[in-house]
Amino acid sequence: MLTIFDGSYMLHRSCHLPSFEMLQTTSGYRTGGAYGTIRSIQMILHTFHSTRAVVVWDDINRSERRMRIFPEYKANRKLLPGSVDYVEKHELANFYMQQKAI
Repeated sequence: MLTIFDGSYMLHRSCHLPSFEMLQTTSGYRTGGAYGTIRSIQMILHTFHSTRAVVVWDDINRSERRMRIFPEYKANRKLLPGSVDYVEKHELANFYMQQKAI
């Protein structure tokens, strides 16, 4: 069975869950978002006995095509102070998934 995941949604969700929000290494590197994403994917794969998985990510730099079609898409959103560095967390989660062949 093939399972398709919205990696961007899962990462965003995990970065803001209180149970994962404060996870960090001893040097202070925050790992909760990547950890939560990986754990969620592992649990779903196990629960549904999936043999194959694909994780799809939004374009980190915003899709040029999407912006041409609808320039107002998320146009008013600004980064909040203390915002999560999703690029860094995405890279960490993606690295782990590559190691596990997900």
